[in-house]
Amino acid sequence: MNRVPFLAILGGDSDRHLLIIAIVFLVVIFLLLGLLGMAIRATTSAMGKKMDDELHDAVIHRVIDNPKQLLRYGRIKNGRVFFKSALPALAVLLVSIILYVSYAGATGNWHEDFLGHFSTLFWTWDWDDPSCWSNFWGLTLLSGWPPLESSPHWVNEYWASYILVPLWTASIVLFALSVQAWIARLLLLHRRVHSVYGKSLEGFNFYNEEKAASLGKAADPADEGKNPS
Repeated sequence: MNRVPFLAILGGDSDRHLLIIAIVFLVVIFLLLGLLGMAIRATTSAMGKKMDDELHDAVIHRVIDNPKQLLRYGRIKNGRVFFKSALPALAVLLVSIILYVSYAGATGNWHEDFLGHFSTLFWTWDWDDPSCWSNFWGLTLLSGWPPLESSPHWVNEYWASYILVPLWTASIVLFALSVQAWIARLLLLHRRVHSVYGKSLEGFNFYNEEKAASLGKAADPADEGKNPS
């Protein structure tokens, strides 16, 4: 029986190059997604620790003595912390709105392409150039780097875009971080509700009389405060 190598099915060298590019692209995408997930998990865990600080005194001093009360108290605390953390984002957004209204009112350009103007500070490539795309088994894939369309340059008339777009971006990022921290604290709160007041049978066996007696004696409140004879 004759065996045909898989790469021979692809035909020419261009198909093989496209296959290699597609594989490398998928590997890079999976790596980036994995790193992004690890970063989100690490930052979420760090942000959630703020909830322990907010609940510590009330729980340690027995001000809160049941799960429902802890959940209600924690949600109130979480809301207050979220409001305080979101203030910088709201302040930046307010400044950008004032600047936008002042600029648009003075120039009459209420529908100006601020993002397009801001892109003049970056390199841009002609992704519509057909020479950098190839057809591979019915799929249109990128087969080469597109030609450079423009280099970073400053345009004096776009000064408002150079100010407004960074302000909008900063407000979005700051608010997104505040929301992420709020979710992280809420998740930790629900875990603490179960762990602080949770009952566990870990290490208990119904047929082990010695262990059952020792666990029962340790948990018996009637034995607390008794002095050994």
